[in-house]
Amino acid sequence: MNLPAFSSRCLVPGSLITTRLAVLSLALATGVGRLAAADPMTPAPAVADAPMVPPAPVLQKPLSPSGADIMTPQPSSQHVWIAGHWHWNGGQYGWVAGGWELPPVENAVWVASHWETQGNG
Repeated sequence: MNLPAFSSRCLVPGSLITTRLAVLSLALATGVGRLAAADPMTPAPAVADAPMVPPAPVLQKPLSPSGADIMTPQPSSQHVWIAGHWHWNGGQYGWVAGGWELPPVENAVWVASHWETQGNG
């Protein structure tokens, strides 16, 4: 279906399109005026304060392991034993049991996790 292109000839005074545009413009202007004229003395609703989160504790020594690791036989000479350790999962620490792992690349050197006291923690 081919529609004629819009042109200034459609906006002839007194035409249906001109009348509709004028009514629409008047309605929008009046509605915007009503929004702006809302009671300026009404205070905005109160927003609750966010709850306070206590600071994380500073430990003087590492946590004790949750359970003893049972070292199974080494699957191959390339496998490295990774001892059990505490792992932060976003909300709390969880114990990860030890196990045998293959290094990610050839000639990689494993450095076991350890605790270092630095400053205040």
